[in-house]
Amino acid sequence: MSENAETSKSFSSYIKLIEDEGVKKQIIKEGSGIQASLNKEVVIKYKAEYNNKIYDESITSPYRFTTGKNEVIKGLEIAVLSMKVGEKSSFIINQKYAYEENQISNFVPKDATINIEIELIQVLEAQKDLRDMDYPEKMARGKQMKIKGDEKFKQKDYLYAKYFYQKAIKYLETLDLTDEDQEDGVDILCLTISNLCNCFNKLNDNNSVIEYASRGMNIKKLAKYYYFRAIAYSNKNDIDLASKDLENLKELLKNEKKDINDEGVKYILKLIENKKNEDIKENKKFSKSLLSHNKYNV
Repeated sequence: MSENAETSKSFSSYIKLIEDEGVKKQIIKEGSGIQASLNKEVVIKYKAEYNNKIYDESITSPYRFTTGKNEVIKGLEIAVLSMKVGEKSSFIINQKYAYEENQISNFVPKDATINIEIELIQVLEAQKDLRDMDYPEKMARGKQMKIKGDEKFKQKDYLYAKYFYQKAIKYLETLDLTDEDQEDGVDILCLTISNLCNCFNKLNDNNSVIEYASRGMNIKKLAKYYYFRAIAYSNKNDIDLASKDLENLKELLKNEKKDINDEGVKYILKLIENKKNEDIKENKKFSKSLLSHNKYNV
């Protein structure tokens, strides 16, 4: 745990918040505001560490979630529910109350014990149900999640980026796609889906790339969707489908008066060619092996 100038408390001063000691707490600064409670929206600043290294933080841009809705890990919710507005505390959260069986970050294993320093900024009325949110509210939530995803992607933490992009899509995909006044939101949705496809591409999850690129195409026919899906099909050795997406990509680029032989097109062409060559080599190996073991050879 990193030292903090605001406290002189020792590591042993942590108190248990639950009987099995899965979440422990050390107060850095007492709060004087209202107590956090269930079914309320809370606004926090936090810094999360594993192995004395920060892997996630939201200091300059506060993070919001609604308690009692399973929107965050169990340990974080238990921690915040023990706090008052204005309080700043440090928490030790073991694997049962952290990520347990679901690895969410490239840099943090699923069985990790994590340390989180939290400052409770506000306790508000519960966030509306998604179905009751208006366009600005959905946009604000979606943008917040997308920004977090972009931060994690830049850090090459693709698992965490994926997590935030999927949360952003949850808000943005409920927009009215036929409403011209919501076009900005639709554009952000399409960009988020594209970024998520890139995440899955980095994680070598070809099936998810194909799924989300196809979903994106149902909203808008964007070159990036065809690009990422062509790569995924190539990786799965679906050369015909990859070639079809490549042709669609080139057609889109042509319509947009862009170079139909750009670096993306060249990369896919090379990938398809390599896959074809691999298949040829494998077929030759198989034929040679078959002949050498054929009992009808004379």
